[in-house]
Amino acid sequence: MSRNGPYRETDPQTGVVETFIGDPNLAEQVTGSPFGTHYVRIEGPGGQVAHTSLFSLSGKVLSSRAGTALEVPRASYSRSAARTWISVFGSSTAGASLCFRESIDPVGDPPSPA
Repeated sequence: MSRNGPYRETDPQTGVVETFIGDPNLAEQVTGSPFGTHYVRIEGPGGQVAHTSLFSLSGKVLSSRAGTALEVPRASYSRSAARTWISVFGSSTAGASLCFRESIDPVGDPPSPA
């Protein structure tokens, strides 16, 4: 099922409803080039050519609401054989709601070229 959107999802960590477009699992034809070139073509040495007119699109639509003012004067990363540390030091206005994510869960394997 194609959900090219826009569609809305609630961020489980913040509870904020965000707007997204696209489905990265679909490879679709692109249109709209002012030059009629609805493709990407890369020509390399020795006559090698890579050409495609199929693209995957996904992204988050920029919100019009003002972001929370945040200063991050220092962040550091260190690791040992046993563990990894991330230290982030920041400040914001009183009463601000901030969210820090230690990791990002991938949504599956990226598509491979045809």
